[in-house]
Amino acid sequence: MLRFLEASHQWVPLPTGLDALNVTALLAIAAPGAGRVAGDRGSRQLTGSQTRFTQELQPGDTLFALGQALLVLQINSDTDLWLGAPLSIDLPPDTPFAIDTLLAGTADGKLWRSRPTLKPGRGSLSGMGAETDGSFQVIGCGTSFTDALVGGRLTIANQSYPIASVTSESQLTLSRAIDQDVFNQTYVMAAADSSTPIADDSTISSSRDRTLLIGCQTRFRQAVAVGDEVLLLDASGAVVETRTVTAIESDTVLRIDRAMERDRIHQSFVLRRSSWSAIPIDRTGATAILNTRINVLIQVEQAGERFVLAATAGNGVFRSNDHGVHWEAMNQGLTQLNVQAIAYDTTTLWAGTDGSGVFRSQDGGLTWTGGDPIDPEIRQTGLTAPTITSFAINPLNHDLFVGTLGGGVFRSSDGGDRWTAMNRGLAHSTITALLSFTQAGTGTISSCHRRVTGQATQFQAELQEGDSLTVNGQTRVITAIDNAPDNALDNALDNATQQLSLNDAFDPRSATRDGFPARHPAGGYGGWHDLPFH
Repeated sequence: MLRFLEASHQWVPLPTGLDALNVTALLAIAAPGAGRVAGDRGSRQLTGSQTRFTQELQPGDTLFALGQALLVLQINSDTDLWLGAPLSIDLPPDTPFAIDTLLAGTADGKLWRSRPTLKPGRGSLSGMGAETDGSFQVIGCGTSFTDALVGGRLTIANQSYPIASVTSESQLTLSRAIDQDVFNQTYVMAAADSSTPIADDSTISSSRDRTLLIGCQTRFRQAVAVGDEVLLLDASGAVVETRTVTAIESDTVLRIDRAMERDRIHQSFVLRRSSWSAIPIDRTGATAILNTRINVLIQVEQAGERFVLAATAGNGVFRSNDHGVHWEAMNQGLTQLNVQAIAYDTTTLWAGTDGSGVFRSQDGGLTWTGGDPIDPEIRQTGLTAPTITSFAINPLNHDLFVGTLGGGVFRSSDGGDRWTAMNRGLAHSTITALLSFTQAGTGTISSCHRRVTGQATQFQAELQEGDSLTVNGQTRVITAIDNAPDNALDNALDNATQQLSLNDAFDPRSATRDGFPARHPAGGYGGWHDLPFH
């Protein structure tokens, strides 16, 4: 299991505990917590009403309340806990909250949950801020620097450097940079008024690399794993900065995903590590889910309800109302139980099966209709490839797309009754994933009949013929791009002379079994073209 770090654009493992490495489904959710919470702006204390903090939470968990992500640092009781950082806004009484939760389904039918734990760090950590020239900074371990050293010299690796200033007993600045990075090395020092060198058992470090944390009396190789988060604490115990470990250079040097916001010298720290544990599923009425591959996990919010659905290979669809502990089979009308894809849109659930096409449910999965598109009694006309591998839904007009085994991509604009193949330019017919999304257009537009004129737009860079635009709820297809500021549409926009904001362009993408990604510009019009790898 890997996690992507946005700051450093790299992947790191989610370590420990996941015995079954064949992961077939993942779901990140914000699970509602019991009761309500309250807290004052600037305070780290969170109090609860009818909450179960000791049962639902553990130190290291993340809560969400009124748009704030809150790190749990200490749990005192079922109704009292301490956060890692002060609240940025007031949380009035009866504020609902949710718990950050990651679920994994595996090929053997087990469900796993990732939970973070906190462990006090041994020793202290130092790092240079993004605006600091670390090459002139010297950090000591076990040192007792004094102002008497200003004007003196520091000698390391047979090179001598003048001391410009002393910041503290463990930090000083040189007048010129040390020639190379040094980590916890012994040294010799002489004060300005003395030619007698001073040497002891203390060590110093200096580095130009701001993505390094330097430890004093640490044992990183024994205590830290790549992917761990390092939480630096201030004197009050509040978390001041969090970084993720991307490499362990030595027992005293860690590489992190990005530089500190400012200098951090000899700060205490805790380590936050995610670990996996199997969810003890209640077997009553749902034993089958334990014995077959879990293909998909999704969270659904419909008609005021929030629940999790699991699509399985051979045992159909299961529903959980308590985030994976209790499950109920939801297979009435689902004649093909090998469900390979599942999706939902407003009031409708969609299930894609192995060989029997698409089923739909409009009652939260209690009953299903649809099925084999070759059966004349079923109205799924045009879906000639009945093995469904993936879904995508146009967020603007709610068109439904399916990826298939050997048949490419199909599109339905009427809720799955009729399907149209959209494979022009798609060289790979076995689809393994589909994605639809919107992206904001640059500038503003005005229109006259079918012609659209832009102001501060980038039509040639952002658009091509066949793309669809949505403006104030109206979706139109581009039929021509005459020059940089002008487009022609398939149909005129309403309120044609009004200055409108260019909101969204629909952009579906697919991935194929042989690893080739492709982009379709139009949501059903035009054709596909391969995307290059970078």
